[in-house]
Amino acid sequence: MKLLGESILIDPDEVKEARESGLLVAGDVIDIWRQGTVVHVGPGRRSEYSGERIPVDVAVGDRVIHHHSSGTPVELGEDKYLLLAPRDVLAVVDPE
Repeated sequence: MKLLGESILIDPDEVKEARESGLLVAGDVIDIWRQGTVVHVGPGRRSEYSGERIPVDVAVGDRVIHHHSSGTPVELGEDKYLLLAPRDVLAVVDPE
């Protein structure tokens, strides 16, 4: 797969949330932040003035935080990923 522009492909963490009842709920849509690991990054967008590439602020291997409703689910074979735009990434966890 070749990502274009500023696209970011992440391997999302499995979502498990504990409720007051003590039950674990997987995949429930609630207002939380989610995490994943960047597996591929597009080359960045081009500057409208100079035409030079403006790189994306994340790199392959970065652990990122994003809002639960952001991104587009993508399936490649048996693997499930999430395709994000840079505006969807809220933070990099423990950046170097």
